[in-house]
Amino acid sequence: MRYLEVVKRIVPFIAALVLGVFVASFFVSISAPTVRVDRSWKSSKHRDYNRLQRENRCLKRANKRLKRERRKILEVEREFDRVMELVPPPAPMAPAPPVAPDAPPPPPKVKK
Repeated sequence: MRYLEVVKRIVPFIAALVLGVFVASFFVSISAPTVRVDRSWKSSKHRDYNRLQRENRCLKRANKRLKRERRKILEVEREFDRVMELVPPPAPMAPAPPVAPDAPPPPPKVKK
């Protein structure tokens, strides 16, 4: 009796699995995958790693150079600010001498 219960549960499962694989075979290949060992993969990864290391070193050098330049610019600005604090402002300009008012314009000529 128990054997019949097990068969009743397993047979529909196997039938559904077979039907599912059959339908899936129309959309995808069911053949075994081809395994290709590509030795160049390791060397290309090694080349990429070395290239990234060189690029990283170059970027670090550029970063240090830019930091030095920034520090120099800040020092120059600070020095300029100090010099500007020490220089007194220029003396005020003397007022302009008074100017006589302009003469009134001549009267217009009338034609007869």
